[in-house]
Amino acid sequence: MQEKMKITVREGGWGDYGLMREAIREEQHIHAVNRPDIFADLEESPFGREDFEKLMADENSFFLVAEADGRAAGICNVKLKQAPVHPVVVPRRYAYIDDICIFEGFRHRGVGKALYEALVERIRPMGISRVELKVWAFNESAMGFYEALGMTPQNIIMEGRV
Repeated sequence: MQEKMKITVREGGWGDYGLMREAIREEQHIHAVNRPDIFADLEESPFGREDFEKLMADENSFFLVAEADGRAAGICNVKLKQAPVHPVVVPRRYAYIDDICIFEGFRHRGVGKALYEALVERIRPMGISRVELKVWAFNESAMGFYEALGMTPQNIIMEGRV
């Protein structure tokens, strides 16, 4: 049985470029291993300095960093979005989790839940009451985690090979 860790979550900042870069590289690798027909398994992170600078400059983006026992344990990269203006769509503002990555050794230990709870606390004062994300079908562990948080499927993208 694993011992309980002290998990804290903080707002990500300029000093977290390397951490974000490593998280995106790890996420890319997981996707590439499971869907090599779609994702390239890259030696280097696809997330560069320019991507990070755009994230930091965007007033509708932020990221959270989870630390467990003083070590980086995961990140949650969030974009605040507005539903498109269209007669068939109800106007709404929501938080979109663009990336969530829990580092190896910290998974299934409460880090993801701590990040999600911190995200909810961050957006609630803004009047935002909806969180959305995209999860790949191969990632059953992530789907189970999101369902345990009370999330439900919104739509499903199908694919076929011809």
